Amino acid sequence: MGLRAGTFRKAASAAIAMAVAALLGSAAAQGQQVGQTTGLPIPRFVSLAAGEVNVRNGPGSDFPIAWVFVKARYPVEVINEYDNWRRIRDINGEMGWVLGTLLSAERTAVVRGAAGTTVSLYAQPSTGSSVTFLLQAGVQASIDECDNGWCRLVDPRFNGWIEQTLLWGTYPNERVE
Repeated sequence: MGLRAGTFRKAASAAIAMAVAALLGSAAAQGQQVGQTTGLPIPRFVSLAAGEVNVRNGPGSDFPIAWVFVKARYPVEVINEYDNWRRIRDINGEMGWVLGTLLSAERTAVVRGAAGTTVSLYAQPSTGSSVTFLLQAGVQASIDECDNGWCRLVDPRFNGWIEQTLLWGTYPNERVE
């Protein structure tokens, strides 16, 4: 004797709802705010999914365009949500609203620092390992992982470990997998 389709759907829906509630409860228990639309942590880092992204003064296409990002995969921080819109902050602290579909969960970072300065990229997550590359402030790359204060950056031009505090696109001691 099997379950009726409706009973199975109700049981599956209840299980999914309980799992989502557990995840949200876990974030709330850790003192972390979650977005009303996505249920994802606020704030959180994401990247731009398109090569041209309009940043608006408010959450809607009727609001004026404040500026335009012209670099895909650039990291931004989501600080609020409203319907399909996300309020973001950039590396300079500028804030505005972008359509959520123009953002990606891919984690990227920009090397912090004054123009013309360089930082070391290491073979291993340790300043005692060999330097594999010198990166200029402002260089952008994908984050492969972060753990124990170090992030592994990957790019067609380089690959290696950098101290997490030298990056915009990840929080201090955040674990990224």
